Amino acid sequence: MGQLPTFNDGAYVKAWLMRVVRNKCLDRMRRNVPETAEDDDGTTEILDTEPFKVVETLLQNEALALALANLPTNQRGAWLMREFSDSSHALIADELDIPVSTVRGLLARSRRSLAGALADWR
Repeated sequence: MGQLPTFNDGAYVKAWLMRVVRNKCLDRMRRNVPETAEDDDGTTEILDTEPFKVVETLLQNEALALALANLPTNQRGAWLMREFSDSSHALIADELDIPVSTVRGLLARSRRSLAGALADWR
């Protein structure tokens, strides 16, 4: 997970998350070269709509980053630890210095908020 647990400021988490998303998108774009076919007149036609998928993914990731930025700090921290590093409830509770039952509540509220904010992407 690197230095994510040391980020205390939400702005740093957002910047880190945006950099991860950007790099993943660039990696995917580099891997996926669109297929082409030659028409009867000798011109080539792109068969793959990959650029549209890339743009859609970027927009989805931007929407997620915005939704995460709008979460309260403790909800955002718990969600990031759970979803990005698959941290246990006990580890999250220890890192955030809160009871495990509170972690469950934070995760439930963050998931509900994110689901509402990202409903248009379903």
